[in-house]
Amino acid sequence: MVGKVQEYLGQKEPSKRELEKLKREMTPDMEMEAIRRMAKASVEQYNPPFLEDEQTYSLERLRLLNRTMNRMDEPENRIMNERLRLVNSVKGNLALSNDNLSVKNVESILEQSNVPSGVTVTDVIRVTNLRKMDLKIVKEIKNLNIKKMKKIYKEVNEGLGTLGEFREKNKALIGSSFVPPPNALIEDELEGLIEWWERPTLMHPFEKSVLFHHRLMQIKPFEKYNGVFGRLIFDGMLRQNGFSSPNWKKTDKDDYLAALVAGDRGDSKKLVDGFWNIYRKQHRVSIEGDISALSQRRQTQLEAF
Repeated sequence: MVGKVQEYLGQKEPSKRELEKLKREMTPDMEMEAIRRMAKASVEQYNPPFLEDEQTYSLERLRLLNRTMNRMDEPENRIMNERLRLVNSVKGNLALSNDNLSVKNVESILEQSNVPSGVTVTDVIRVTNLRKMDLKIVKEIKNLNIKKMKKIYKEVNEGLGTLGEFREKNKALIGSSFVPPPNALIEDELEGLIEWWERPTLMHPFEKSVLFHHRLMQIKPFEKYNGVFGRLIFDGMLRQNGFSSPNWKKTDKDDYLAALVAGDRGDSKKLVDGFWNIYRKQHRVSIEGDISALSQRRQTQLEAF
């Protein structure tokens, strides 16, 4: 996909110095305009059953903005941004499982500088495990299968007393009347879900990732820690498709659970909208296409997409 944007500079050719100044001033606006045009064109390749056109457009704009920023970022900025993403991703995932670790606590554990006061050994293990798997989850979910899912779960929960085997009991999910499938059907259900994920579709990757996550939570393949495991896979699916990681907050928990319960009741539209509303709040600047999402320090010329 190729797109160009142009800006009229006048009849007189600017000097080299003037041209450099104009580049600094105009490049962010021209980049955003190119991103907007490409997003509008990109939307045409999808026929999402649940996302509205404006939602799809906003998600595509965010994806293209991410690509532009990654392309233009200096290596040290990429490292810093990835470090921040990792901290927020690990902290946010655990926050929805009632862990009260602060950003500073997670940073200390990840940097292996020290174990903060009041942090348990279990907390350290969970953060360390999530860090290891977070860094390779995008690669792991490519060509996903049952063996890989068990491997991901086992590594995320290594040292926490879990063996990575499927659950044996059948209990309704908290806050929902939905009863997971019997133990004997777990493997068949997961194989069907993976086959559905790999099948080409006109569904948008965001809503497809949401539907996958919801069904995985319904299947509840393991006895415990399904939420952390499932959200990690959801994160990987979004990143695999060029989207930002969810930036979960403890305050998102009620809305997150409400969306899943809506899905349990068969309301897929409300399920997808629930996740969209959370995600939009988490990434407001990029979702809304605000010019401040582009670093003003970037001085490179606008490149054609």
